[in-house]
Amino acid sequence: MANSDEANICLTSTSIVEIENKLITWVADLFGYPAGHAGNISSGGSLATLTALAVARDSRELKAADFHRCVIYCSEFTHYSVQKGLRAVGLREAILRTVPTDQSLKMTASGLERQIIEDTKTGLLPFLVAATVGTTLTGSVDPVNDIADVCDRHQLWLHVDAAYGGFFALCDETKQLFVGVERSDSIVVNPHKGAYL
Repeated sequence: MANSDEANICLTSTSIVEIENKLITWVADLFGYPAGHAGNISSGGSLATLTALAVARDSRELKAADFHRCVIYCSEFTHYSVQKGLRAVGLREAILRTVPTDQSLKMTASGLERQIIEDTKTGLLPFLVAATVGTTLTGSVDPVNDIADVCDRHQLWLHVDAAYGGFFALCDETKQLFVGVERSDSIVVNPHKGAYL
């Protein structure tokens, strides 16, 4: 038996958890994630990125002895939270490979695949690709669907940083920019940017 104050806290906490779960489901549905997804709400994009990298590391069952051979691929416009997150999850020794961009400052899927093949031939362990939907410097959007094809072929984790541009998925005019995001293994979106929350 709980006193009335304790009972009120339990009711409030249950309601807050329900609201959080509904919000996570709404965001997952917005980006087309299939049923069975999981998510959480964090204090910001950097912590969310760190969480995604830790989940990727653990899901792929990386061994500490191999961290120095693991390769993470991103463009020169990838947010610095990826590099910070790698250090925080113990992947400081991993190789951070910069993938070429095209004239629109988007990561090229062909350049990504070439680097993955070269790295595999030299005994490295291609592990993760960080694509961006709306870079903070230029607003450029990587071709996520093409990148997802490459990741599928080589069994790499695909992380999408949509912290800055993610909520443009609500606009009919920009929906085509998000094709393939639903194929990613993880995504970060930030409602205090595009959604002003």
